[in-house]
Amino acid sequence: MSHRGQKAICLVMTLMMFASSSCSVKYGPQSGEEFRRETLRLEERTRYHEDPQVRAESRLELAHLYLNHRNPLLNYGKALQEFEAYLSARGADRHTEEIQNWVFALREMERREKETATLKERLARLTQENEGKRKSLALQVRKNQESQAALEKLQAQVEALERTSRSLKEANEKMKETVEKLKNLDLEMEEKRKAIK
Repeated sequence: MSHRGQKAICLVMTLMMFASSSCSVKYGPQSGEEFRRETLRLEERTRYHEDPQVRAESRLELAHLYLNHRNPLLNYGKALQEFEAYLSARGADRHTEEIQNWVFALREMERREKETATLKERLARLTQENEGKRKSLALQVRKNQESQAALEKLQAQVEALERTSRSLKEANEKMKETVEKLKNLDLEMEEKRKAIK
């Protein structure tokens, strides 16, 4: 396992350890609908409650709710926002160290998610480029095969022409021999005609 993978596992284990710590949501919703209702209730309290202390504590509860493993609306980004809002509203207190650990861990997760998304985009782009090159190569192979077939056909035609040329040369040689024989025969006949007169 790579060093990066080990760090990721440690980060997840740290998050799980924090999730099971004393800083859990006071109300424990069980179903998706209960999580949705509790999220809406806490979001409303963070915006509209008169007491800034209650608004801050609601942000903390909301952050933990977003981190709850049973929550179908699990959202690390929103949890990070709520923790940061809690810290800016409350300042330093007994929870600051733990919340800062959460903020650090969630920022690291967010950074890694962005890095992963970037790598996935690069992988998709490289895969697409590779597919394009594969198609181009397949096209080149097909053109090469077509060219090879055309070349073989031309070679067969050249061989046929060479055979025809050889045959014509042989026929030409035979004709020359025949013409030479006919000339000789004609000369002989001319001499015999002269001799007869």
